Amino acid sequence: MLEDSLFARLALADGAVLVRTLAGDLTVASAVSAGGAGHVRLAAEGAGTDVLLNAQLTSGTGHVTLLAARHLALGANVTVATGGTGTADLEAFGGALTMNAGSRVQNATGAQRLAAAGNLTLGTLATAGNVSLVAEN
Repeated sequence: MLEDSLFARLALADGAVLVRTLAGDLTVASAVSAGGAGHVRLAAEGAGTDVLLNAQLTSGTGHVTLLAARHLALGANVTVATGGTGTADLEAFGGALTMNAGSRVQNATGAQRLAAAGNLTLGTLATAGNVSLVAEN
């Protein structure tokens, strides 16, 4: 697991945020923000690893991507947001994607894609763009 102190420093005015683990889960308890057109990508890529987002994740107009080798979960009242044509892509390649109570994926006109190899539990999805939902189980 990455230490949360790293995320306390992840607030960029206009740049990309890329955090990935090759072994171990990725748990985020402090807000992550990329201003302007900066993209945000958080990924747990090791076998059987999870992403647990317990804090707000925002980009001004860039793309937002959350990838988990196994499970991906948004904690209660967590918002993943971007503006303009920025897209939101959330994928759990080996398990469930869970949006807990009050969680939200929000963008202006960009597409949203939520995919899980297991169950897909939705919170609120808000966009004027296209939405793709995939649950293989």
